[in-house]
Amino acid sequence: RKVLLDMRKACADKHSVEIDYYTAHTGQSSTRIIDPYEIVEHKGAWYAVAWCHKRKEVRKFALHRIRKHQILKETFSLIVGFD
Repeated sequence: RKVLLDMRKACADKHSVEIDYYTAHTGQSSTRIIDPYEIVEHKGAWYAVAWCHKRKEVRKFALHRIRKHQILKETFSLIVGFD
């Protein structure tokens, strides 16, 4: 899937990504900028563990809920204490 490949590349190259993310809890989509720190698989689903610029914290984003994405030119550094 393209979003998985692009997120892996953004993670490796340390590029921020703009996403349109569908939240099942609210039933709505929102646009966010994230810094993907790692891509992980859990029970058959892929997730981006990323700094969310909107929430100002590290969060997990289910890749199947990303409706649109764009890798940005901006790069990022890992936050202190993230392994």
